[in-house]
Amino acid sequence: MNFFQTLVRIIYPDLCFACRELVAPNEVLCLPCLATIKPIASRLFPLRGRKELHVHALGAYCDALHKLVTAKFRRSLPAAQATGRLMAKLLPEELFDVDYIVPVPLHWWRYANRGYNQAAEIAKGMSQELGIPYRSLLMRRRFTKFQYLLSRDERQKNVADVFSLRPDTGDIKPGIRILLVDDLCTTGVTLQAAANTLDALKPASIAAAVCARALS
Repeated sequence: MNFFQTLVRIIYPDLCFACRELVAPNEVLCLPCLATIKPIASRLFPLRGRKELHVHALGAYCDALHKLVTAKFRRSLPAAQATGRLMAKLLPEELFDVDYIVPVPLHWWRYANRGYNQAAEIAKGMSQELGIPYRSLLMRRRFTKFQYLLSRDERQKNVADVFSLRPDTGDIKPGIRILLVDDLCTTGVTLQAAANTLDALKPASIAAAVCARALS
């Protein structure tokens, strides 16, 4: 680390996103806050054709993980990438036996407003940590309301047919293994809609990884 980088670290130190204590460079949680994250069981969500989507999360959507997910509203891109690296270290190793890490896309209008897609940055952090290719395979066809403002039925209607495959997916061969990545899973309908769209590529498997999952 050169003098300028050292000076920046002194003036703008890395702080834990949960308790604001000092943390090691490029980390998002201090060790005590990290220790508060309790593993939760993965959950299965139904897909079309009697298929299922296995969703893995670091833990429940509360406390430290709540702070990490809501960092997107503070436009914290470094936090998103570091969250991806954290997920790569703590989620089950067998989850990463895949060909591509694929983010849930953000509509261009929301991207322009926020400046980045948190799911994409998390996926890039995972890709860098694991050496697995990052690939954007999906796009949002229309602008949607925030899911957390809606009931379950409204959420399903909100994301119905909202995703499509990107035009540059013609090189994708059948039989690939996909890991779909998002920051948060509540009812699972967004991940289900994304996975159902990806199924048109005839993958061998699709699983999902999120930072946090709502338990209720």
